[in-house]
Amino acid sequence: MFSGVCGFITIRIAGVRLTLDYKQMQTLEYLLKKLDGPILQQDFAEQVRLIIRLPAEQVSILLQSFPDKRLFTDLKNTFV
Repeated sequence: MFSGVCGFITIRIAGVRLTLDYKQMQTLEYLLKKLDGPILQQDFAEQVRLIIRLPAEQVSILLQSFPDKRLFTDLKNTFV
């Protein structure tokens, strides 16, 4: 039997849209594996457009890894 106090945990999740060159995809995929960030959508054209989700505290690591901030077209925080 389990006894104890149950509570709620708030986790901040960031949704990020970005556009990358194909040559940057391998770096991004490696980084997302380390950060527990799945790719929710990807469109392949002249460049790759992506929507990813990751814990909000990991966004700064992602931004540091890709210093060209123009890649990030939308950054939203949501709560789960």
